[in-house]
Amino acid sequence: MSVKSQLLSAWRQAQFKNYVYFSIGLNVLTALAVLIFKKEIPPIVPLFYGRAIGESQLVNLAGLLIAPGVSLFITILNLFLSSITSDLFLKRVYVTTAFLISLLTTITVVKIIFLVGFF
Repeated sequence: MSVKSQLLSAWRQAQFKNYVYFSIGLNVLTALAVLIFKKEIPPIVPLFYGRAIGESQLVNLAGLLIAPGVSLFITILNLFLSSITSDLFLKRVYVTTAFLISLLTTITVVKIIFLVGFF
């Protein structure tokens, strides 16, 4: 079975498709917001707040696309994991976790844009 057919099978079996749609939509909108407001954001922005204060926290503007990309990957991974499990509770946990990660990623990127952006 190919990866494409596995993903299609996972999508057909997915519970709570609205949450998955919303998670994917949030990730795409977050990436588009970074690209739309590119001129208002400085070329270097802070992203890695867990690191020591200084240059190790900074990334170039394209680095802001890391967060929605990872969040989209987690959404797809959780969709796949929810398709191979038979427990309804775990399916709900996977989909809800993907939704929350997408929401928190969006909040983080928007806060960074408003923190360093020139509006």
